[in-house]
Amino acid sequence: MTAHAVVERAAPGRPGEPDRAWPQAVSEGRALLARKARSFHLATALLPEPVQDDVAVLYGFCRVADDLADEPRSRAGAAAALDRLEAELLGVAKPRALIAGYRHMAWRHAMPLGPARTLLRGVRTDLDDVAIEDDVALLRYCYRVAATVGLMLNRVLGVGGAEADACAVDLGLAMQLTNIVRDVREDAQQGRVYLPRHRLAAHGTSPEAMLAGTAPRPAVRAVALELLALADALYAHAASGLGFIPLRARPGIAAAYRLYASIGWRIRRRGHHPLDGRMVVPRLEKSWRLVEAAGLAAWTSLPGRRPARLDHALQVTRDAACAGA
Repeated sequence: MTAHAVVERAAPGRPGEPDRAWPQAVSEGRALLARKARSFHLATALLPEPVQDDVAVLYGFCRVADDLADEPRSRAGAAAALDRLEAELLGVAKPRALIAGYRHMAWRHAMPLGPARTLLRGVRTDLDDVAIEDDVALLRYCYRVAATVGLMLNRVLGVGGAEADACAVDLGLAMQLTNIVRDVREDAQQGRVYLPRHRLAAHGTSPEAMLAGTAPRPAVRAVALELLALADALYAHAASGLGFIPLRARPGIAAAYRLYASIGWRIRRRGHHPLDGRMVVPRLEKSWRLVEAAGLAAWTSLPGRRPARLDHALQVTRDAACAGA
């Protein structure tokens, strides 16, 4: 499947009783945003008010799916919960308020359910111990769990077209790579190693050594920095396409980019080791990133700007990953 094929699937039919479900869905989505996504929550505050509600519900759906894979329970129990969630998404089972709200939002924006189902496919990957073989497998996972969110967000913002979708995909890929580097220690504690085997091997270690706690720290940090370099290239391509986004929403998306990217920049600048835990960006730096985002949003409004191109090798890897998603 190509990077954009999932957006061509049919949108859901008009769901029932949206009026009763919608306020609760928005409330739950906003609560999840405030509690579990501080940087993204800050960025969404810059979006137009009606869009904030839609984004909150979109985030709520994605958060619920991710939490079902992360909560301590049996694999069978988590798989059953994700199956139930997908049944609610498809209208096969009676949906809880948040999912009913998501279905209503998807209907309003003519948003196909394909990206949401692809996201669930990616989340199911996390139910087992995870070891990623190479960059194609890594970016394929990132596409499923994060780039799909970018495609859904484009529909909420009223953005379409292959170039705009490519930029949204790359923003999602970059953000997920940042998350992976930030969460190296926590993921390893849960039996998950997203640092690709071939990159670890090039530095003399392996996913198995990471799980055993014996991987050399310099090797792990070296691979983490390599992934952050990939993320930076993808962020740059995504940012060059901000002009596709309506002007009123552009500062919010630019803020999401700058806030997320700053996690990786700070890891590199401070010499932080991912095995020592999560890097947290302080408020003062976040405030500066918001100022940068405003300037970036204005800069991308200049006429004649077109998205930059990815390095050829990264483009080939990215396309292969998305084609298999």
